[in-house]
Amino acid sequence: MSRFDMRTGSSRERGTESGDRSVARVYVPTLQERAHTAMEGPCGLALEIVNFFLSMLIFLAYIAELYDADIYYSHSRAAVEAIATSFFIFDFGLHLFVAPDPGKYVFSAHGIIDLVTIIPSLIVFVDPNSRSSLMFVFRVLRICRALRVLRLAHYVQFKKHGFEYELGVFILSVIAVILCAAGVYQALEVEQYDEHQKLQFHDALYFVLVTVSTIGYGDITPRTELGHVFVIVVIIGIFTIVPAEVNKLNLLAKQNNSWDKDVTVKSSGHVIVSGAKENRDPGANFDSTPGNPIQLTPFGSLIREGYGYWFRDRKDSIRRYSHC
Repeated sequence: MSRFDMRTGSSRERGTESGDRSVARVYVPTLQERAHTAMEGPCGLALEIVNFFLSMLIFLAYIAELYDADIYYSHSRAAVEAIATSFFIFDFGLHLFVAPDPGKYVFSAHGIIDLVTIIPSLIVFVDPNSRSSLMFVFRVLRICRALRVLRLAHYVQFKKHGFEYELGVFILSVIAVILCAAGVYQALEVEQYDEHQKLQFHDALYFVLVTVSTIGYGDITPRTELGHVFVIVVIIGIFTIVPAEVNKLNLLAKQNNSWDKDVTVKSSGHVIVSGAKENRDPGANFDSTPGNPIQLTPFGSLIREGYGYWFRDRKDSIRRYSHC
């Protein structure tokens, strides 16, 4: 927070050295505060949208590499990887700069996701030969890039913590977690299959969907100890987290109604009056005609009963439009 003093004085006191002057303190936001305000607005939303598309592009490129290994060595993939990694580093540094507590942000969910998605690319850029020695870790960390799409949920243009907001976050989270689980399972089990019987990503995705839905056909089963442990963790997580989120959505759905929404009307003037509270301003002249739910005067208003919609034309004359 920064501010400076601005001294002012009357015209008679300008020529005197001993004249009393008033001091006005003017607040000047710091660069960090201005950047934080910009990140909360359209600028932050634009960055998250770019982040979303780059994350999806990198994740789809990773899936394509599983079917065609030559894609990894292509120049176009390397260029996209470099651009995306540079943007992720810039985005992480910007969020670290505007965060009130940088250390807390680093160990937050978003900070950890940023780090695990940036580190693999930096390792490959510094030491290209490390990809072969750390193949498993490299694959798992690259899969986690799908989790970056969850950051876009904080900029969804719904009322925060409302039903639509929570439903969108829940659906987006389920999709991201299923994709990541399929990628991790494929990375754990791919070495157990030969050239004639490969475990492709769609096979791993099919296995995860069948497992979390508790169907379990048995045509695909884990062959490693880590695979068994991973499946147990996934099942426990599904049966622990999903019911709690569904109960939360049910409670919000019961509270959700058609009146709990904002109404935006363009190119026409409207007055919407709702409620049954009496509000009388001093000095207002009201019409005491029985049965008239509302009487508007230049000095005040009185709502007597029920709910009503009122239409205001361009001449500011108010007439009743409908009543419920």
